[in-house]
Amino acid sequence: MVMAQSFFNLNFEEAGLPIIPSDEFGGIVPIADGIPGWQGRLGSTPINLVLHNSFNAGGANISIIGPNWQTVIEGQHSVYLQAGALNGEYVSATLFQAGRIPDGTRSLLFSAWGSQISAAFAGHTLPLFEIGGTGDDRVYGADITEFAGAHGMARVFVAGKSSRLQ
Repeated sequence: MVMAQSFFNLNFEEAGLPIIPSDEFGGIVPIADGIPGWQGRLGSTPINLVLHNSFNAGGANISIIGPNWQTVIEGQHSVYLQAGALNGEYVSATLFQAGRIPDGTRSLLFSAWGSQISAAFAGHTLPLFEIGGTGDDRVYGADITEFAGAHGMARVFVAGKSSRLQ
């Protein structure tokens, strides 16, 4: 019997990054160090590098933010997904990983800043419902009861404006 692996680093707190002062940018880091367990894609282009405590003015981008950075939603780190220009076209920004949803799981909950966020599992778009939040940060939920015990690819992406995730 083959056991499917569980999802890893769903809250983005496993980043293996140096601590830098909150008023300094961190540069470019391998996605395996900044967002371990996750893979990234800008449009259809896989990425191996992400920005640390930095953004891309108008261009598509994935960043890991934190620690000690003012725009972290909660905990030590958040991820910034930014749809935008890449090689002359407008593309989405996507994080994804394969894993197994534990038996008995009924919901997916996450915090985000921005309203253009989408989620999917095993090729199925998950209807997201805003269930709370404060200020610009929102808490979203999705019913994933039908996927409990299933193995598949989880995706979180933005196709419009940028969003921060926790």
